[in-house]
Amino acid sequence: MSDSVKNIHDFYKYNYNELLKEYIDTIEERDFLMLKKQIYLDAKHICMSFDLMIKEIELKVRIKKLNIEKSIVKSTLKSKLIFDEENMNNIINKNISPLIKQILVINNLAEEARAYIISYEKNFYYKTEFSNLYKKMLVRISPIFNKMDKNKERLWEKTELAYIYNDIGKLKMISNVLLDNYKPTKVYTSEELINEINELKKEIKSMEDIFPFNIDIDDEIYIKTYRKEIEDRLYILNKEENKLLKEVDVLRAKL
Repeated sequence: MSDSVKNIHDFYKYNYNELLKEYIDTIEERDFLMLKKQIYLDAKHICMSFDLMIKEIELKVRIKKLNIEKSIVKSTLKSKLIFDEENMNNIINKNISPLIKQILVINNLAEEARAYIISYEKNFYYKTEFSNLYKKMLVRISPIFNKMDKNKERLWEKTELAYIYNDIGKLKMISNVLLDNYKPTKVYTSEELINEINELKKEIKSMEDIFPFNIDIDDEIYIKTYRKEIEDRLYILNKEENKLLKEVDVLRAKL
């Protein structure tokens, strides 16, 4: 939370320029939490537990294989038909395909998460510069302060992406083509600014009370708890796999 005044009644002491500055600062504070820090915290949680997530899906793949094998071998024994290994493998591959795709998705997610963490932490030292550049763009090309045209929409979309993905070079490049003496085309009254600031403060407070922000302080405790939950599921799945392995071995011996 910023050091700005949080009581709405105190804003009535501000002059117009102070209110405008507070509004812009509060928008950036909200956007930092929503567009940057949330992605960063989510990325950290993915990287700290994705190894167990992969293990869990791999175990589920093996269990699904064994269940199909058990069912087909039992059916073959009952019908006294010739066991068709190739056909069984085709059925297995078709059934495990969604789980294999999940593994690929999680691996890709982990790669993207690692890249975002590196980018976020590398550019954290430029946080003030990022903030100032973003606020400059807010006033000049965002729909909050401007009637939009295609050019502004295109530049604003690029600005948001550069802000989210910590690309200070692109932010500077966009900023350099904007006029410093630009005046917004949308003008707010003092009362409107006070109401907007108050709503933003409420939004920020509600964000800080939910995942992932509410576990930021106890991040290590949360990760340990989450990993323990997966480890408990792995223990149950391992027992199930071992049971199925024995059952399939017994059935195969009868073929």
